[in-house]
Parts: sequence; structure tokens; C-alpha cells
Amino acid sequence: MRIDSYSIGSCARRGAAAVELAFVAPVLMSLLLGLWEVGRYVMMQDVLDSAAREGARLGASGDYFSSNNHNSATTTGATITLTPPSTNGDYEVPKKVKLYLQGAGINTAGMTVTVTNTGTSTKSRNWSYTWTDDGTTNGSGSGSGFDPTAAATQLDQLTVTVTYPYKNVDCSPLSRFISQTATITASASWLSLADTPLTVSTTIPTQPIGPTDPLP
Repeated sequence: MRIDSYSIGSCARRGAAAVELAFVAPVLMSLLLGLWEVGRYVMMQDVLDSAAREGARLGASGDYFSSNNHNSATTTGATITLTPPSTNGDYEVPKKVKLYLQGAGINTAGMTVTVTNTGTSTKSRNWSYTWTDDGTTNGSGSGSGFDPTAAATQLDQLTVTVTYPYKNVDCSPLSRFISQTATITASASWLSLADTPLTVSTTIPTQPIGPTDPLP
């Protein structure tokens, strides 16, 4: 009986290739899943950065509330009433951030948005409120001080920080090695563009202001 040495060598090579693949495949699969997970993380970080920036921009306009405190910071006992597009509701800025993320197809459950007003170099403030998307219609929030955005004065520094649960976006088995409490955070700062109050006298002058001015 004649045995073809070429056939034996070919079978041996195929067997060796199968063994090598068995060793290498798990490593390659782990690398591919890792790249997938990192790509997902980078995408989410970019979306959160954009959402935080949009929230800071809206807050800087002074046209929205970022807390449930509508009291005036300048007049005791008075409350702040904003004009449209504000609805004069609570936590409008954080809810705008939520809408931005939902528009990107992101599940916002468990997300928190913190809006802080630290004032200026000459007048510091410590107004900060945190809102959480707890699954209810209005969410829940808490904090201290006056409303960071609606009560801000011109050039106050506003910071919007978005904290998002990583478990909402994990997409591969490798994510099981990441803590379920891990979060992704994005932050954006903006100077308040609130108008400076202008007081105009309604009293009509009864005498010339300057020596060359005509009499009234």
C-alpha cells in the first residue's frame, strides 16, 4: 500500500492551522470587542460634550431656569418671571440637556445634570443645583443658593456638568469587567450674557444742564 507523503504533509499543516486559530481566535475576538467598546465610549463622550455645551449656552442666555428656586437675588421677597421661550418651569436647562440626548437616541435614565454659578473674580457665588432623570416626568433635583442661570448677572461663570451611567451604553461582553457604577462625565463653562440693568430717569429737566443749552 502506497501512502502519499504530500497528503500527509497537507493534513498536518491544516491541523496545525486549526490549533493556531484556536489559540489566536479568543485574543482577536477580545481585541475586536475592545475596539467596539472603546468606539462606543468615544462616541458617547462626544455626544455628552455637545449636550453639556448646549446646556451651558442656553443657561448663559439667562432665558431659562436651572433650579426650582425662582426667588430674586436682588429684591427680597420678589420672584423672577422670564419671558418666552421660558415656560417658567423648574430645571429647564437640565431638561433641555435631556431632550438633546434623547434626540440623539440616548437613554437618559439615571443621568444627572449639575448647573453651577461661581460668580466673577470680584464677586464670588456658590449657587449649584443638580437634577436627576429618575424616570418620572419631572425628575428630581436639589441644591443651594439662587438660580444659577436665571438669577445670574453679566459675566458670572456658569458650568454645566453632565454625568451619565456607563452601563446604559455598554455593548459588549467586555463591559462586564467594568463597574456598574462607572460614569461618563462631560462639562462646559460659559460666561453669563444676562443684560445689565439700566435705570433711566423719567424726570424732565427744569433748567439747562449746560451753560449753552437752551431753556426748556
